Amino acid sequence: ALPIYGEVGRYKLEHQHVESLRAEEILRLETQKARLKKELDNLLQLLSSSEDQTALLRQHLLEREDMLSSTRDQMGLLISRLRDCEQEVLLVNEELKLVKEVEQNRLKTAQEELGQENRRLQELVDNLNGEVARF
Repeated sequence: ALPIYGEVGRYKLEHQHVESLRAEEILRLETQKARLKKELDNLLQLLSSSEDQTALLRQHLLEREDMLSSTRDQMGLLISRLRDCEQEVLLVNEELKLVKEVEQNRLKTAQEELGQENRRLQELVDNLNGEVARF
């Protein structure tokens, strides 16, 4: 058996060793805590930056959607105008066909009248030639 001082001394040594281990563990945990806090801060900063970028992208997307909507509206108006123009072209083509037909009829009538006039003039010339021949 150890003397009482030996037991106390051993207890003190064991207590110092346990305190030393405890101090090392506290230091290790504090270091780990500091590293994890730094990591967390970095992640929070990345998250904040990502949120800012997401907000900018969302705003950009909304602007693009507005532009697309406006372009769709303009295309709708252009298509409507194009259809109106097509209808006008069809109407003008029909009118041109009618005008052509009327003009062809007028030309035919004028040609017939000219033929009749030529025959009358030829009759007059023939009659005048006959009169001249009698003298």
